[in-house]
Amino acid sequence: MGLVGWTPADRGRGASAGAVLTRGRNVFPACGDVSFGEAGFVQTHREALQAYRVAVIGGAPLTRYDDVALEALVVQDERLAKDFVARELGPLAAPDGKAARLRATLRAYFRLGQNASAAGALLKVHERTVGYRLATIEERIGRPIARRRDELGLALRIHALIESRFGAVGEEERAAPAPGERGVVDGGE
Repeated sequence: MGLVGWTPADRGRGASAGAVLTRGRNVFPACGDVSFGEAGFVQTHREALQAYRVAVIGGAPLTRYDDVALEALVVQDERLAKDFVARELGPLAAPDGKAARLRATLRAYFRLGQNASAAGALLKVHERTVGYRLATIEERIGRPIARRRDELGLALRIHALIESRFGAVGEEERAAPAPGERGVVDGGE
């Protein structure tokens, strides 16, 4: 890290400052939450450093700690994070199109409250297709999705973060909202 700076708490101005900073190569602006006083300054700085670490891994143009707090905790040990992803996702971590489609389906299913119909609408497939894909996922990972919901959700987030560094996120995975994004289904949230 070569440059540390502070911008006003206004998120709009912080975003435009991030856009200006990202004009160079290998620049990863990151920011912590808004806090006040000396303790708040220290906390915000620490959060920004953690967000920066995630930004470097994922290559994001601007990373806010609030959007990547969970990832920041997990990637403290990148090797351990990769091992966790491999253990939880197993063959779903493969870089092929079928695995990407299954990951996107699982991500959408979790994001939308484990609702196959809503996931199907988001992915533009029939809810039965979502059901078939979920059954395939369970078969491939060798255990019920419901028992590993939190672990699988975290593994999907870490996988997307690590793979985004290499530009390996497929079209199917872009269809499902990534960490920090919100999708629209049937005109609602």
